[in-house]
Formats: sequence, structure tokens, C-alpha cells
Amino acid sequence: NIGLFLKTILPPTSIGCTEMRRKLSYHQSGGICTVLASFCMLPEPNILEDVFDTFNLHNKNIPNDDKILLRQMAVSFSMELARIGRHHDVHSKNIVWQQLGSLLDCLIFALLDVEALIPFPTCNLSLLSELGGDYSRLKGEETLLSMHSRVCPSSNVLDRDAAVIPCQNENYFDTACGLHTSKNIWSFCQNCAFLMTELGTTHNASQITFIGNAILHACDEFVSSDKMELLRPMSVERECFKRVMVIESILSAIEVNRDLEGDTMMQQVATITDSITTKILENLFSVTEASLYHEAQSKISQGSRKSQFMIAKTCAFQKAYSELSGSLLAILLRKNLPWKNKQLLIFARDRIIVGSLTRSLDIRSAIEVEARRFDLYTRKFLSTYTISSRVVEKMNDDFRIALLRRSSELLVHDAASFSCQENTALLYSLVTAASQVNGHELNLFISTTSGRLTISPKEMLKEASVQVDSSEKLINAIDFHLMFQEENNRFHAVEKNQLASLRDWALMNLFPAKLKSPGVETRMKIVILNLISRLFEVFSSVFIDESEKIHTTSGGITSDPRTYAEIIYAIKACLQRYFTEKSEKDDRLIESVFSCSLDLFKLPVIDTSVPNNITCLLQWANRTSSSLARYIVKFWKWLGVCGKLLQDLTPLKDLSQAMEKDLDIVNSSLDMHEFKSFSVSLATIEYGLSLGKEIHTHSTNRYTKNLSREGLRRSMANHQGFHFADDLDSRVVPLSFSCKETITKFNEFTTKL
Repeated sequence: NIGLFLKTILPPTSIGCTEMRRKLSYHQSGGICTVLASFCMLPEPNILEDVFDTFNLHNKNIPNDDKILLRQMAVSFSMELARIGRHHDVHSKNIVWQQLGSLLDCLIFALLDVEALIPFPTCNLSLLSELGGDYSRLKGEETLLSMHSRVCPSSNVLDRDAAVIPCQNENYFDTACGLHTSKNIWSFCQNCAFLMTELGTTHNASQITFIGNAILHACDEFVSSDKMELLRPMSVERECFKRVMVIESILSAIEVNRDLEGDTMMQQVATITDSITTKILENLFSVTEASLYHEAQSKISQGSRKSQFMIAKTCAFQKAYSELSGSLLAILLRKNLPWKNKQLLIFARDRIIVGSLTRSLDIRSAIEVEARRFDLYTRKFLSTYTISSRVVEKMNDDFRIALLRRSSELLVHDAASFSCQENTALLYSLVTAASQVNGHELNLFISTTSGRLTISPKEMLKEASVQVDSSEKLINAIDFHLMFQEENNRFHAVEKNQLASLRDWALMNLFPAKLKSPGVETRMKIVILNLISRLFEVFSSVFIDESEKIHTTSGGITSDPRTYAEIIYAIKACLQRYFTEKSEKDDRLIESVFSCSLDLFKLPVIDTSVPNNITCLLQWANRTSSSLARYIVKFWKWLGVCGKLLQDLTPLKDLSQAMEKDLDIVNSSLDMHEFKSFSVSLATIEYGLSLGKEIHTHSTNRYTKNLSREGLRRSMANHQGFHFADDLDSRVVPLSFSCKETITKFNEFTTKL
């Protein structure tokens, strides 16, 4: 009889039942699951495993919509199972213990289910106004006020926000659906947590107890934490933030206690990282589908105000879910937990995250292509429609911004991977994404990234200055939460060393290579220069205790002094390319060059000839006679004269010619002759230091040995991508006030020394 009963809840495509019977089963599915959970608590027979197998129809030939329905029914069943298990006898608890892994999987699905979040209105009114005008903003405000005015009938204080959401006509019955999940999700969370703490203690499974306590602590914060005040009650943004808090607490509990031995139950929860990742990918696809659906409906209704509001509301929801999913994926990587399916990790990190940051893929298409490989359920709301590039690009942009905001977490994973000789390209991908943003987002990226690579999380929290923007309430709340969590985490020596190694490699190899490259846009070079400058500035700060800084094994910001030469050579090559390229000139690059060079010269280095053994790099170079020291001093003098010539509006053509060893300068001013002299001296020292080896290899290339001196020079120049005398830019670059001010600061500092 139980077997026949189970068949009642299956989709018609599996058993061939009529549409009427299917509709009846669907509308009463909540009640069916409640009765089924009670059956599972009977002493004999033990059918709990069979029931979960029934819901878990992997690889069965049924539509994805029916698979989602079964998973929502599995959630409804698990909710009742957790309630009974928490409040009933030891026998009931032990039955639940046998399938705790399945219960946790249903909890993760419920927390990340898009359909459980859709019923909530958005509090991102500025975005509604931007996309849908004043009507959409007023409509959004009305919806929020309407929900706030309703009486809350829920008995659980945590579920009161969702209790006021009205039921749709088809869901007035006890139906297992997204709305049912919305109204019961936090009581489900609490029941699971209480079960885990009690069962973990009973079965001597300490990790399970830790996870349960972590969930309870996160739920307590819903009603007691000041962080919740950043977001309006009953909004989708607030619900997304709650989910970040709970899932982050689960992952932190696993991370802290994963080294404990003797707990066999951790084998059941070892797949939790895979579970979170697959459900994020599935729901990201569903969010894009919802946006495409509403855009198609808007075209049918010819752009009515109501349809415009629905599009704006869907975009606000899409942005909130992007911030939720981007944050959780970054947290997953930051924890460096083991993955059951390593290929899923590679896909999520190298394809989805890196691809999104570098704008090299469409998230929706990438997920659809790999759906069968990773058993992802991709639902389509319309059978045929035109894919809107605007909707897809909006999704990609929202997700990229969310990932960029999590640069701190991603860099920790990148550093750990780098130490294992894995090149994940996360740092470069983040810099690429940062070059596409402006203002607050760019400044925050540079501040966060430089802090993560230079100082401890505790000091980062002191340095942080998160600005609360009305349109960024959710992402600001996540920022605050994760920063406080980082401060409470132990900052291990291993993690410090990994971050120091990643920074050392970036300063020695990655950043100089990109500054010299002809294929890198000026905008990205400005970001790299500003990032290097900020790294040096933070490391040099006398207001930060040395114990809170991340040092290399040699005690400085880099383990190899040659790094200074590589950076100087890259800055010089970057500036020369700027002079020669016939492109739109941005004087922010000049400003960044002088700012970065100034912070480089201020770097503290060990000098045994001074009383406290610490001096700045430029002073050390003035007292030392090594080739590296002479190179630093010559560059300082060269850049000082270059700044004066730029302020005097010297044509770029003249500056470029003066930097070429084999070209006579036309301008006969004293400054220009001095600039030429320093350029020749720098080139000589660079040859001795073997800087720019890609240039010097031409002298031994058998394909160039018969070229004239001028031909060889041009061949070498073409290798670097420069253009010379016959086609140089004769323009001048008017400098902005801030650029002139930076050059003045540079000259004042060096003159003082």
C-alpha cells in the first residue's frame, strides 16, 4: 500500500496518470508529504531511504519541471520530517539520523530556491526608478508598505516576514511549492539545527553539533543583529542576506572542524560544497529565464507601465540573486573545502567565475551547455523566444560586480591554489573586471585587494570605510558581515605565507608584464599602477603595527630586490608606449605613474648604515653603489625631468625621441638634453641588469644579424610595438590639476630627500 501511495506523487510522465489526478496530487502535495513523513516514523518498515530515493529522480527521462516539483515536495517532506524528529521521541530522531545528509541537501535546495524568493518585494527602489520610472518606484514602495501593514499569523518569529505574503489561487491548498518554502524556511532551519546539535552529541559526531550550533547562531542574529537594520523587512534583499548568513555559518563550521577525526558522519556532508554549487548554477539559469519571460511579455503588451514595472522588479530580483550567488561561490572558494566532484569546482571557478570577470562567456549559455554533464535542472519558462542580449548582459554585469566585491575571498583561494602550483588566474581576472568600473566600486576594489595582500583581516576592518549607498544595501550588508567574520577567524601563518607568495609573484611577474604589454588597454594599466601604489602605501604605513602586516621571508614586501627594477622598467616602458601610441590620451596614466613611483621610493627597506636599520628605498639607493641602486637613482632623476617637461607641454614626439638611444633630439633645451642623458644611462644599466630580455635576444637572432644598425633598432622596436620618428604623435597632453599636483608631490618628496 505504501508503494502505491508513493506512486500518487510521481509526475504523469513517469507513470502515465491523468492530468486531473496529477493536478489533485499537486494541490494536495503538502498534505501528502505530511502524511508520508508520519509513515516514515513507524517502527516497521523503515521506508525513509526509499522515500528520498523516490524524490531523487536523477537520470530519469522526465521533464525538468517535474523534477523541480519533486524536489519541492522533497523539501516539504523534509520540513515535516525535521519537525517530527525535533519534537518526538528518540526513535524518531534516530530514523532522521540515518538520512541526515539527504535532509541537509533539501535544506540547501530550499535556501537557494529562486521560487522561494520571488514572492518577496524588492527594496531597491532606486533601481526600480532607473529602469521603470516614477511609476515603478511608487509601485515598489506601495508593495512594501502593503506588506508591512498586514497582521502576522505565523507562530514562528523567524517566518513572520513571509507569513503576510498572500497565496495565489492555485496555492490556497497545502501545496508543496516555492511559496510554501518561503513561509516555512526558517522554522525548517531551526528544526534541522536543533536535531543536529542533539544527534551530534548523542552519536559523538562533533562536526554535526558544530554545524547545528552555527545555524542556530545565524538564526538568532536575524532578530538581534544590527546588520539586519541595513535592509528593509519583508524584502527579497533581506531574505538573500539571511541565506548568506546561514550558508556561510555552515561552511565556517565545516572549515573550522574539518580536521577533527573519528566522525564518520562527515562523509555524508562532504558533498555539501557540490550541493551548494549545483543549486546556485541551476537557479542562476532560472533567474535569467524569468527576465527573458517578462521581457517577452512586455513586447506582447507593447511596453505598458505594468509590464515595465515587472521588468524592473525582475531586474532588481536578478541583481539581488546575483549578489547572493556570487558571494556564496566566493565564500566556498575562500574556505578551501574539499570537493567531491573536482570537475565541478573547475567549471564553477575557471569557466563561470573567471569567464564572468573577464567578460569571455555568457553565464546562461555556459550553464545550459554543461547541464547534462553535472546533472543540472535548467527550466525554461517559454518553449520558444528570442534571446535578448540586453537581459543576458544585465545578468552577466550583475554577477561580475558581485564577484568583484568579493575580491578578498577570491584572493585567499587564489593564493592557496598558487602555493599548490595551480594557476587559477583569479587575480588577473579581478583586475580585468576592475578596469570596467569607476568611482566607488573601483576604489573599493583597490582598497580591498591591497589590504588582503598586505595586512591582516583585523587591520583591514579598521581600514575599511564601506559607504552605505541606497542602491547597494544588500552588498553592503554582506560586506559588513564577511568583514566581521574574517576578523573573528584565525589568521594562520600558512595563509599569510600563501598571500605573501602571490603578492611577490604579482609584483615581480604579472603586473610588470601587463604594464609592458602592447595588448593591454590604458585603462587596465591605470588600475594596475594604482593597485601597486596602494600596496606600497599600505605596507609603508607607520600607523599599522608591523605584526599586522604580511611580510615575505626576507621581512619586506618582496623577497627579491630585483622586483624593484622590474617594476621601474615596466613603468618606464608603459610611459614610453603612452608617448608613442596614436590613441586617445588619458593623463590619469601619467598621474598614476608618478603616484606609483613615489610610493615605491617611500617603501621601507633594511639599511644597516642607519641607526634604526630602516630607511626608505630611495635613501637606501643614494647610499649604495650597486647596479640596482644606481638604476633606482637614475630613474628618480629621469622621472623628475620627465614631469617638468610634461608640465611645460613638451610634444610627445620629442619625449619619445629623447628616450631612444640612437636618435638625436631636435629640441635643444637644457631639460631635454638632461632627459636624453638620463634615458641613455638607464638603457645602459638595464642592459647590465638583463631587464627586457625579449629585446636583447634580437642581437643573437640569426634572422636579424645582417640588418643595419637602424634596421635592427626598428626590429627591436617593432617587437615591443613602438612607432618611431616617421610616424610619432606630435600632440601635447594638457595635464589636469590633480595630475600636476601629483607631480609636484613627487618633486617635493625627492627634493626633501
